[in-house]
Amino acid sequence: MSPVSGDANFDIDDDSNKGQIDLFTGKELTKIEKFNRDIEELIRDSGELTNAELFLWTLEQGHPPKHSASHLRKLKKQKRIFYEGRSPKIVFDCLNNEGDLVNIK
Repeated sequence: MSPVSGDANFDIDDDSNKGQIDLFTGKELTKIEKFNRDIEELIRDSGELTNAELFLWTLEQGHPPKHSASHLRKLKKQKRIFYEGRSPKIVFDCLNNEGDLVNIK
């Protein structure tokens, strides 16, 4: 697993060069940056999701649950979202119950 792109042991999509800003097109987002932007939009548009819904959405996007969990922790620290407890619980076990709510502030 690549720490840069998260899905291969080599830079298949040239993410290491995406930090450079182009004068005409702007900065091209890496896969993880795009994923973080998309999860924020998903929460903003829905207003309220369960951790089970976020878990399934994360898998559908082709990312490991730890990507969404770490970004949700960051958003909670910035007081942009709210969920009970210290962890957003984006894990397989959340599918066994109704799930906890993740709310936008």
